[in-house]
Amino acid sequence: RPLAVEERRALYRSLLERASAVPGVTAASASVSGLFSRGLWRNVIAVEGFEPPPGVTLRSFANAVSPDYFAVMGMRVLRGRPFADTDGASALPVAIVNQTFATQFLAGADPVGRRAGRCSNIPCSASAGGMMEIVGLVEDAKYYTLREEPRPMLFLPLGQYEQNPRELEVRTAADPAAVAATLHRELSSVDSRLAIVSMRTLREQVDASMVPERLV
Repeated sequence: RPLAVEERRALYRSLLERASAVPGVTAASASVSGLFSRGLWRNVIAVEGFEPPPGVTLRSFANAVSPDYFAVMGMRVLRGRPFADTDGASALPVAIVNQTFATQFLAGADPVGRRAGRCSNIPCSASAGGMMEIVGLVEDAKYYTLREEPRPMLFLPLGQYEQNPRELEVRTAADPAAVAATLHRELSSVDSRLAIVSMRTLREQVDASMVPERLV
């Protein structure tokens, strides 16, 4: 039978605990979309206090991530705080935005304490509900390719998002190849239904994203 939302969350908590305990692993996180995987989704959004020009629909790329995601991926939280385990379904809805989000929609002002939301309908209004308090500002990063221009990003805590995470990120202090076999064995033992499709280093993902340029 399909896993209920809480069962899925419990499964991923177990995966992260098991991954973090592998010798050589310094931190582990989970996300709905990985870097350089073209899996990010693009949302219609509303930002409290920002009125777009007539006929313009605000949009931002988004991802749902676990509390240690920014530390694992090496993205500095510049203001406010990262997500915490307490950012769950019963807690106040929160979000973290990147520098480009703050520049485009908040004129570069400190976003912490402001509110933003994802919308399913157009036009999208800040009064339509579903707003989240922005609790952190994270530095810009590359998400699809090394050549891309900075894009606005809205991060949600996995504990407040019902879709399954699809990626596990692991930071190691040792050779990733030496850790991979143990990591694969430990994660596979958590649940026999779990399928590990691939294990790649971030360098390998970046290299794969550059294949078209190298062919040219």
